Amino acid sequence: LCEIYIGKPFDTGYNGHMSVDELRTAVKWCNEHFHFIMPDDETDQTLDNILLLARASIYKDGVHGILIDPWNEIEHDMGRQSETVYVSKALTKIRKFCRVNDVHIWLVAHPTKIQKNKDGKYPKPNLYDISGSAHFYNKTDNGIIVYRDFKEGTTEINVPKIRFKEIGKPGKATLIFDAANGRYNEK
Repeated sequence: LCEIYIGKPFDTGYNGHMSVDELRTAVKWCNEHFHFIMPDDETDQTLDNILLLARASIYKDGVHGILIDPWNEIEHDMGRQSETVYVSKALTKIRKFCRVNDVHIWLVAHPTKIQKNKDGKYPKPNLYDISGSAHFYNKTDNGIIVYRDFKEGTTEINVPKIRFKEIGKPGKATLIFDAANGRYNEK
């Protein structure tokens, strides 16, 4: 986050890395704009506990946006229900949490293992490819897919779904990722 904010790498191995003063400025900015929550141990990394900690941060810190990253590291106790039913109920719980607490949640979920096509390339994933359930498409308000083509050195940001037209519209942008500072730039 510091690298992205300042636009320079933290690592002193890079030419043009950030100065100590720039680092202090960036850390101050991060502390003013981000609050990190992490359950105490791995057994507490359930969706319910994460939302409980998030609610506390909403009231204590005035948080308006929450990033849960990644979905596959949450402890999911599905009981006897199928993964599809579980995901449906979990996404409903998240959407209700957002409405009740007037916040946005960004949920990072990865695709299932995608097989290379006959050209030896990985096809671009879509929202139905997310590991666990088609409900990641069906129940999401806004879907964003980030696809990095390492060979081309490009990253495609694809927004295939926007539920409410006043929020925006579907579209794509192809960007270049700068690994030194973590920023994306126009192609």
